[in-house]
Order: sequence, then C-alpha cells, then structure tokens
Amino acid sequence: MSDPRPSPDPRPTPPAATSDDHAMEVRLSKLLTIGTTLSAAVVLVGIAMYLWRHSGDRLDFSSFRLHADELNAPTTIFSKALSFDALAIMQLGVLLLVLTPVARVAFTLIAFLVRRDWMYVVIAAIVLVVLSLGLVGIRMH
Repeated sequence: MSDPRPSPDPRPTPPAATSDDHAMEVRLSKLLTIGTTLSAAVVLVGIAMYLWRHSGDRLDFSSFRLHADELNAPTTIFSKALSFDALAIMQLGVLLLVLTPVARVAFTLIAFLVRRDWMYVVIAAIVLVVLSLGLVGIRMH
C-alpha cells in the first residue's frame, strides 16, 4: 500500500522574514513616504509663490523660452531657494524627489553593511555610485 501522507516538497523553503527585516522595510517605507511628501510640498510652495508673484503677467505663447541653465546645479538651486526664488524652490522639490530613491539605496547599503551581507553591499554600492554619477551629470557609456 502507498503512504496516504503527502510527500514533502523537495524545493527548499525560503527563510522566514525576521523582525529585523520587517523593521527595515518599515523604515524604508517611511523614508520614501517622507521624501515624496516633502518634495511635493516644496514644489507646491514654489508654485504658489510663483503664481502669487506673477499673477498679473500676460502670457505669450508665440515663442517658447527656456529658463537659464543656472538652475541645473544643486548648489545654485539651494542658494537661490534660500533667497526665496520661486523657480528655484520648485526645482528644489524636483531635486528632493530625485534624491529620495538615492537615499533609499544609501539606507539599504548601510543596512547590508550592518548585516555583513557583502554581496549586497557591493551591489548597493555600485548602484549608489551609478545613481550619484548620473545625478551630477556624468554618463556611463
């Protein structure tokens, strides 16, 4: 006769998530939520300031003008935002939005360092370097 009990699954079961894993995921979730919310708030403040100061301007759609390239450098964005330049404040919000996933990768790198998970430390470090180089305008070809 055959055994009525089901045979054990030959595939290895993944390890159960520990409370440390859950705590790290909660922290990462909070980091992303705070970063996204903060960037949206900064952009909205910049938009409100711009509309307040330029509400009487007449719009001319006959030609398209780009603003100066001065708001492409993070240092310029910060200095002009501190002087309450509405365009710089909006650009600061966009910069904060871009920096949010970079902060997530940096946070994850630190978590892997604490755990001494060297393979993921190397992977996270490579991702962080590539993101950072892209942020400052260096292209990886």
